[in-house]
Amino acid sequence: PVVSYGYVHHVMDFPGSLNIHFEHFIQYVLDICKSLAYHGFKKMILVNGHGSNHNLVDMVARRLIVETDASAVFCSWWQLLQVNPDFDKQWRESVFPGGCSHAGELETSMLLHLSPESVRRDRIKSEIAKTNKLGSKYVWTDLFAKGVMGLIEWTSQYSDSGVMGEAEKATAEKGRIVFEEVSANLAEFIAPQGGTSVVDVMQRNIDAVLEQRQTTGQPMFPHINHPNYQWAITAEELSQITGERFIEVYNGHPAVHNEGDSLRSSVEIIWDFVNTRHVAEGRPLVFGIGVDDAHNYREWEVGQANPGRGWIMVNAEDLSAGSIIRAMENGAFYVSTGVQLDAIEFDGSSLSISVEEEEGLEYTIQFIGTTSEQTEEGETLQPGQLLHEVIGTSASYTLSESDLFVRAKVISSRLKDNPYREGEMERAWTQPVSKE
Repeated sequence: PVVSYGYVHHVMDFPGSLNIHFEHFIQYVLDICKSLAYHGFKKMILVNGHGSNHNLVDMVARRLIVETDASAVFCSWWQLLQVNPDFDKQWRESVFPGGCSHAGELETSMLLHLSPESVRRDRIKSEIAKTNKLGSKYVWTDLFAKGVMGLIEWTSQYSDSGVMGEAEKATAEKGRIVFEEVSANLAEFIAPQGGTSVVDVMQRNIDAVLEQRQTTGQPMFPHINHPNYQWAITAEELSQITGERFIEVYNGHPAVHNEGDSLRSSVEIIWDFVNTRHVAEGRPLVFGIGVDDAHNYREWEVGQANPGRGWIMVNAEDLSAGSIIRAMENGAFYVSTGVQLDAIEFDGSSLSISVEEEEGLEYTIQFIGTTSEQTEEGETLQPGQLLHEVIGTSASYTLSESDLFVRAKVISSRLKDNPYREGEMERAWTQPVSKE
């Protein structure tokens, strides 16, 4: 169903604007989705058409999976024009950034194509947002990108007409081109893949994502979440998967069993086991990631899946999706739950790290990896071995001939604020490296 009105409070200084309070909007859209879920629709795609509704629709999708047995994906329609990173060359003539923002070249073109009778062509006017004219490298905007800082202000403060973009460059033909691209990419959504076993299901879904990446040229990667959640996936099963380059070494949800139990391995041990098999078979190393897996935003306490518990720090050239994904696939990032690192260096044989020290804290730096040992029965591989440990803010380790790989882990003496379990300390993990 179409929802025609949304959150436009910041535009209310332009006569005729109709605003829906953001809480009412979230609840209204969520109620529609819940009704659909009740009637058996268990997979939904929410397509947003207004910039200020984007985060609100995100919240609807998050609440839907918590409050029903349905699942959802969402996007703003113009994001579907970025599946092919070169597509803008087929239609865009306006300046970047700023030529395609509110009622600019893109939105006006779309309306000229879909509803030309609704467009008063004699009133079409171009205007670049005043924030863009300032030339700030921090505050600027476009539908397809924005500065690292967002200016929250009445729209009339940075646009006299309400237009932000080069609307005079809009045409119905451009609208047709982008409408067909959006429609095609929306239809190309990846359907969940079945299979005959846990390994078969995982492999089929990973293959489907990698195939779409190859077909579309859009930077993306597959990832299998929290293997210890409900003890769903074993290390042996994960080690059989090809194409999977990432594993959650930390997840902030209280039900994912990061540390395992008396009978089952921790996620770190699973990580080391998988990499041991990968290196032994000549496959690429699997990198560790950290997430908060947030589901609860109102009650903040142990036992709730709150945001901000785990994240990654990526050394990327810029903030584009392609740059971030390339850096991650090269292992140029680390996982943190509160510890920050100053430097990570690997020269082909020695791994060195330094911690961004906070006054009054002590840091334990551990180097962990897999070693091989020759016995009468042949070579034995021993994953998850503590190879070296230092109390301090910097340390290094040189791989020996018997080491398959090594990774570093830093443990702070400070208890984590709002932990997923009592007694959790702030930590950081680097990516594994092997001899070049």
